[in-house]
Amino acid sequence: MEEMNNLSSRDEELEGKIKSEKEKVWSRIIEDVDTKAGINKEKTKGSSDAGKKVMIGILIAALAANTALSVTCIKKLNDNNKNTDKVVKILDEKEIYGGKEAEKYKKNPFDEKLSEENGVSDNTSEFFDDMDDALDAADKDTGEGENDIRIADNYVIRSTRKISDAYKSGDRSSLSDREKEVLDMAEKVIKEVIKPNMTDYEKEKAIYDWMTTNLAQDHGNLTVIPSSMSDADNPYGVLKYHNAVCVGYATTFRLFMHMLDIECKVVHNSECYHSWDLVRIDGDWYHTDIYSDVGRGGYQNFNLSDDMMGLSQNWDRELFPTADSLKYNVMYQQAVKPQNIYDIPKEIRKAMDEKKSSLSYIFSEDKEKECIKAVKMITELTSRLNESYADELFINVNVARSAEGILVAVCFSWYDDDTTAAKVVDKDALSEEDKQKMEDAINDAFSDIIGDYTFYDN
Repeated sequence: MEEMNNLSSRDEELEGKIKSEKEKVWSRIIEDVDTKAGINKEKTKGSSDAGKKVMIGILIAALAANTALSVTCIKKLNDNNKNTDKVVKILDEKEIYGGKEAEKYKKNPFDEKLSEENGVSDNTSEFFDDMDDALDAADKDTGEGENDIRIADNYVIRSTRKISDAYKSGDRSSLSDREKEVLDMAEKVIKEVIKPNMTDYEKEKAIYDWMTTNLAQDHGNLTVIPSSMSDADNPYGVLKYHNAVCVGYATTFRLFMHMLDIECKVVHNSECYHSWDLVRIDGDWYHTDIYSDVGRGGYQNFNLSDDMMGLSQNWDRELFPTADSLKYNVMYQQAVKPQNIYDIPKEIRKAMDEKKSSLSYIFSEDKEKECIKAVKMITELTSRLNESYADELFINVNVARSAEGILVAVCFSWYDDDTTAAKVVDKDALSEEDKQKMEDAINDAFSDIIGDYTFYDN
């Protein structure tokens, strides 16, 4: 970046060198012309002066034109530098120069020696081709395609940048009263769960833990009146009423991440009925779906790779960053190498009896055949168990490749947790007296139209 920004200051020096070298070349050409033509300088001095002046004039004009062309090229290059400065800044901030892409640009093309033999470095063209690609992708960085998307026809993904920027700058003057209230509520959570010297991963995990423990799902007509009313899809409803749909969880989690200076995007599936987050930790992207884990935690949908998320969702992978790491996936961190795959059923039974949230294994690449057999056995078992425990438990199997091998995660979703929205409704169930009064009221008013009505508690 610094080398590119220094290009303008080197224009004059480079221009002067080109002009000087070309004057020397044309001077030698003139001398060669005189020599090869056999011109006797003494004898022809008077008669040839006029012609030589014409010839020199022509050559100087050519030199000037050539130099002008060189200057034009230099200024064109400088203009290109200015035009791409925004993209270079994006590349620099997003560390595109680092990681897997770094090898291509270890030598800055502008540091290569410009000479008649070598010209400009061979990778200059490739460098600017990639700059063009970055320009095409610039819209993604600004959130285009991420916000203002309608989910399930009722909810909209909206930007939360204004609030997070106000938190980081300390300037709330541009916020509305409602936005200030959101910021106050979010700041209170951060003060509660974020401790000094936490890593980005620890901060992300702390927010996940708070959200999955303290919030509930809005199940629409199951709750009859959504606790968050019309705010189920935004941080105001989530933080004020502790109740939301998937869009509310995704935008609230993103708000927390941005406030903590952690890059995060809201993703929507191809069918636009679900949304979740992509969060960047230590340079790698991970999928986190708070909505799917709320009320039970367990990290089943926390920091997943594309492979893992792709088992249940489809999304526009061209629009969003690639998530191919499992370093900060909890199931990956807790995975064990199986000593004998035929011990796995007993281990699954033990995990069920202890009501664990997950059980995971890691197979090295040279154990792929063993892994295939294990996955087949596990899926056969879990499909039978899901039939037997249809109202109490659902087990899903997640498989993903990683740097160290193949991850196989068995995840248990229990439906007898008193923190779920369904149990909250059950606790507040109507009494028999309430039901009778409602039944009588309806019959008094509408028995002539609907006949004898019996209260049905759904």
